Amino acid sequence: MAIPPGDARLLFLTRFTRLFAYSALSVILVIYMTEQGLSDSQTGMLLTFTLIGDAAISLWLTTRADRFGRRRTLIVGSLLMAAAGLVFAFTKNPLALFIAGTIGVISPSGNEVGPYLSIEQATLSHLVADRVRTQTFAWYTLVGAIATALGSLSAGLILQSGVSSAVPIEKVRHVVLLYAAFGMLMTLLFARLTPISEVHRSDDVIRAAEGLSRICRGWRERAPFPAELDGANGTTLWNCHDARRTRPRRRQRRRPRQRAGQGRR
Repeated sequence: MAIPPGDARLLFLTRFTRLFAYSALSVILVIYMTEQGLSDSQTGMLLTFTLIGDAAISLWLTTRADRFGRRRTLIVGSLLMAAAGLVFAFTKNPLALFIAGTIGVISPSGNEVGPYLSIEQATLSHLVADRVRTQTFAWYTLVGAIATALGSLSAGLILQSGVSSAVPIEKVRHVVLLYAAFGMLMTLLFARLTPISEVHRSDDVIRAAEGLSRICRGWRERAPFPAELDGANGTTLWNCHDARRTRPRRRQRRRPRQRAGQGRR
């Protein structure tokens, strides 16, 4: 099965990019924190606050995504991911690291965090046809697994490059910068999503219903099916016409039947 085109293909690409970055960062995160001068207890607390912050930010963003806009929510999550990577790369201040780890999107385990998974799956469910939806999600899961494996492998190869057995801090920082760069790349990819990925807003539905009501009231005789309309609009107009045609007619008054013998002289 080929990957669906359009927005669905973009969501496949963002999932691959995201899980590649997550898994690469998870390989070096503890090493990097130690090299930055954090103690074991501080590193443990930072990872704990990072997981708690990821859960809170994910819940807050995903529960407001349909109202705020799926595309905007995904862009905000990507910007938080890039910002956290930049802070981790260029500061040694423990307070700044705690704030970036809590508010930003960092995955210490290499698994999915942030608002992406819920929004992407909800979007994919109405972008693809019913007959290929299960296959699409199977490929979506497989793409994420492949990205996780390749990200971990790439981080290990970066750390092992060179003749020295020690791990220089510059090599580890390269992985962190790569994480921030992938966050910016995801921002650009999410910005290319079209309005078809958004949920239908209630005010649009209300305006469409009001327009259909005016059409139904304005029809006085049977009209041919408009050629410029198709899909859901055409079906709705036909239903409107069928409802007009099948509505009950007014009952006409019937004159009382004369009984036998009445009216005769």
